[in-house]
Amino acid sequence: MIVVTGGMGYVGGFLLERLAGCGERVCCLVRPGKPAPALAALREMGVDIAEGDLSAMGSYTSVLAAARIIIHLAHIRYAPLILECAGSSTERIVLVSSLWRFSRVPSPVVDEIIAAEKIVEQSNKPWVLLRPAMIYGPRGDRNISRLAAHLQRWRLLPIFGDGQKLQQPVYVGDVVRAILASIERNGLEHRSYALAGRYPLSYRELVYAIGRSVGVSPLIVALPALPSAYILRVLRRLGLSVGVDSEQILRLQEDKSHSIEEAQRDLGFAPLEFEQGLRKAIEGGLDVS
Repeated sequence: MIVVTGGMGYVGGFLLERLAGCGERVCCLVRPGKPAPALAALREMGVDIAEGDLSAMGSYTSVLAAARIIIHLAHIRYAPLILECAGSSTERIVLVSSLWRFSRVPSPVVDEIIAAEKIVEQSNKPWVLLRPAMIYGPRGDRNISRLAAHLQRWRLLPIFGDGQKLQQPVYVGDVVRAILASIERNGLEHRSYALAGRYPLSYRELVYAIGRSVGVSPLIVALPALPSAYILRVLRRLGLSVGVDSEQILRLQEDKSHSIEEAQRDLGFAPLEFEQGLRKAIEGGLDVS
């Protein structure tokens, strides 16, 4: 049996489509209260559903213990529980974290990721750790789709800093293929891999590429990063929100360029260039509503 956590998230939807009909039972772990139509769609694909709560020890113990393969797409904070509950017959545990863990901007979320990954790295269970960059693709990725929707509506885009820091977003299909390779290939235990686009590009280049993809020439207005972060921090303390916070501004001042050589070598990872991925996303229904 293949057990998937976080299967109702963005990547999970694409992954379950690939796993459905694979000839092995697939079980998706979901929290109670998920919409009935979404659950019905999983059942129509032939995916079993187990309801429970990853934050409550014992919710999924029997299901996880019976799994041959575990694919953990839910937050990496739950990785210790996944490792503890995996049975002696579990052959591979694929844990999906984030390259966000390498950010140097102080953040409780990053601290949480680092702490969970340390526990993973100390485990003797047969784990593989994948760290994707910002994921984009069709059907509402919440990253590139939001930028595309903004540009289509307004064209004008304020950015913080000079926009020259590097980004390396990765297409969702490439992430799914890497996950599948991680459960199919031998000799990967206790290894971690960065999953990012083929080449990095500056934030400005990324914005212009998105603009071209939706037929818009963006008008970029550069705002000073540090003063903007300070102002937003003050506004947040006053209980005001403007849709972006100081942490996000500071993270945009970090280069997010990562080597993917190990993933290319061990997983056959061959990610798309960004504009190629954008074309596929648009063909598949990039959500710009």
